[in-house]
Amino acid sequence: MLRQTILSYVAAGWPREDIIVVDNSGTLDANNEGLLSQDNPFFLDYKLFRSRYGVSILQTPTLLSFAQLMNFYLRISIAQRWQFFFWSHMDIVVLSDEDSQPYKSFYQRVQDILYDAGMTNLHKPDGIGHHVGSTWAVKYFAYDWLTLVNVDPWRTIGQWDTFIPYYDSDCDAYSRISMNGFTKDDVRAGRIFDVAGVISDPEAKFFPPGRSQEDNDSTNPSSLPHSKRYQDLFAELQRLESEKKEDNRNIWQNPGKGGRGEPWTYDPRGFQKMWWHTAGNGRKMYQNKWGTTECRLDENGLGLSDLWKSEYPKGGPKFGSK
Repeated sequence: MLRQTILSYVAAGWPREDIIVVDNSGTLDANNEGLLSQDNPFFLDYKLFRSRYGVSILQTPTLLSFAQLMNFYLRISIAQRWQFFFWSHMDIVVLSDEDSQPYKSFYQRVQDILYDAGMTNLHKPDGIGHHVGSTWAVKYFAYDWLTLVNVDPWRTIGQWDTFIPYYDSDCDAYSRISMNGFTKDDVRAGRIFDVAGVISDPEAKFFPPGRSQEDNDSTNPSSLPHSKRYQDLFAELQRLESEKKEDNRNIWQNPGKGGRGEPWTYDPRGFQKMWWHTAGNGRKMYQNKWGTTECRLDENGLGLSDLWKSEYPKGGPKFGSK
């Protein structure tokens, strides 16, 4: 699944040197030392992604929950003094829109969005301070399957809540965007497919004969916009997307249950059971925090004064200084 996602971004024009795979397997040095078998669900092929596909790998210090991972992205960006960053799900496929005229690759349209947002420099011009006049916090490419994050507004919005580690963590964080006066914008750069399976022979279908990963301007007929190759690939991805229903969204995680007893590997079946228990407990924490299970808090009349209202029954938390 990850391989398919990475190939789609490279084929859509995204520079490989700007793609970072985050190894959040929690297996310490097992992956980079090649100690895990391929049927281990925590296996990551460092050689494939680094040597063949030319992308970077960043390893988390330990297994992070989703909320912790989002804070990790923010912390890395702050440390690097980046004004913005993108993050992507790894069970999606991006495809340039070859029906639009004039044709632009997915990545070219992303660059247009950055330019329109005033983000012409990755790093803050003076290296410090805030991006003056910027009111948007995130820009969604098909909800957060791909998300552009404006770092500075999160200094006001605050961290992702690590007590809500998985499901509903997005409800909490994204609702607080509006509550703090920032915007969540919907943008489009091409087609994004949410899938639970992989296409056959992805390298050949994303990079047909006569076109290499360095050759985005090939005159090969299969590389021209709206070719039969593109139409066939589009149809195959549509089929995979239609098969991903709400009740089997994560079926792609089920086959890989090997690797039991391998270095630094949590028991795979036990991991799945513990993960679901943890996610369920997080949903309870969300309800405790906001007094509701509703996701779109900001669209349903809730504000910051409703935060922990059960603990501050007279109108929300009181802030003061000593």
